[in-house]
Amino acid sequence: MSGRISKRYSQLSLNNDCGSIRTSQRQPCEVKSVGPGAIYLTPLGFLDTGMLSEIFVNTLFFGCISRMSKKTIIIEDYKNEWPEMFSDLKSIIEQRLGDLVLRIEHVGSTAVPGLVAKPILDIDVVIDSMDLLPDVIQGLESLGYYHEGNLCVENREAFARKDANVPYSIVKIQRPEHHLYVCNKESKELLRHISFRDALISNPEFVVVYANLKKELAIKYRENRQSYTDGKTEFVNEVLNEYGKNL
Repeated sequence: MSGRISKRYSQLSLNNDCGSIRTSQRQPCEVKSVGPGAIYLTPLGFLDTGMLSEIFVNTLFFGCISRMSKKTIIIEDYKNEWPEMFSDLKSIIEQRLGDLVLRIEHVGSTAVPGLVAKPILDIDVVIDSMDLLPDVIQGLESLGYYHEGNLCVENREAFARKDANVPYSIVKIQRPEHHLYVCNKESKELLRHISFRDALISNPEFVVVYANLKKELAIKYRENRQSYTDGKTEFVNEVLNEYGKNL
């Protein structure tokens, strides 16, 4: 299996300039790009993107909005500081949310030793049930996060930061950039995150292949984060199909 994936992606030809997105959580969707301040007709009506502060609207999932940063894609070599950064953020969040949280997971590329990544941590806060979400929202708001909804991913709620000092603590300092999600323990997206992370950690050859793929995509789609993300989807799904736990 590992040899098949490695061989296939070592001969990768990057010829996808966007189109449909297919994952276990989303149906095929039309990819659109719009600029800040544009007016775009969506299935929900007219959307004034100028009303969305620092949000780049570029995909429509049957009336749902998925935001992506306008920043140029920059990937970096693995940093030993990333787990330490996660640990610091985890400590602040755990202290505030207390027994509302079952566990907090470091997921995404920064959680895989040796893997190149965008220097943005991905964090999944796991709770027992979405019945606890109102209390969790209140707790996270006190730390400076604001709730964005599930962005069309069931059982996974997204949170953004009001400013660079979030999560707030006694010491006011700039915190590492990160994406924060709250998932219940049955969340399929949570399981995907953990399964993919663990599959890479257990198969170092996948880390090499995935790193090369990301580097090529970052060069080709430096200013197009959606295409960069789409370009990784097939590899991610192949790994999950083989190693995913109960997906």
